Amino acid sequence: AIWAPEEFNFLSKTLYAHPDLKKQCLGVLSESEHFDKALPDCLRVFLDRMPMKPTIVVTISSFGQDSRVAELIPCSDKFQVLILGSTCASDPDPNHMHYGDPVNLDAVFQMASLIVHGCGVGTINQVICSGKPSIGVSSLCEQHCNGMALEKLRVSRHFNIKSLCSTKVDAMNFATCILEFFDDPSSLASPDRLKELQCAAQTERESALGAFLDRVNDVCSS
Repeated sequence: AIWAPEEFNFLSKTLYAHPDLKKQCLGVLSESEHFDKALPDCLRVFLDRMPMKPTIVVTISSFGQDSRVAELIPCSDKFQVLILGSTCASDPDPNHMHYGDPVNLDAVFQMASLIVHGCGVGTINQVICSGKPSIGVSSLCEQHCNGMALEKLRVSRHFNIKSLCSTKVDAMNFATCILEFFDDPSSLASPDRLKELQCAAQTERESALGAFLDRVNDVCSS
């Protein structure tokens, strides 16, 4: 998209006239209280069951895949499941919550124990910045490449949605991967590796956004 000069001026003046707003854009206000305030009450109540009830967050909202993947998650009293982008009202499991409205993923991910996502490049960046282990379920070629790259970093497992929903072996491996994680979190991802990638991703995100804001200010000032 091409921004008109007045749009650049508005953005620049807004951000530089309000330091707190610029800090929020740079992601430095990441304490739990700020994440907590960003969530709707119903989600906050559901997620606040931790640590007694760890949470799997499923965020695969295209073509109804969220519900399909959620159905493959084994039933267990060890964890609860939040399915984002889903409006399903017929799920009988009391440990499942479906939420269809847009939500702050950074906020939700901070309160998750395990994230199941669609391997989009933006979501992957948010997953890594959260420092949480994940399972990728891809449907497109680009997503497949993203998921495999994350798996090679030893912080995630990757599955293909078609084989997951049509092959019993893959479905069983998916369920086993989840159950093993709650018995031994290091079976899915090394905590040290997660922390290393989280620090690198957060630094890169803040640096890139900071450079963008500075460039906007330079353009508007010239």
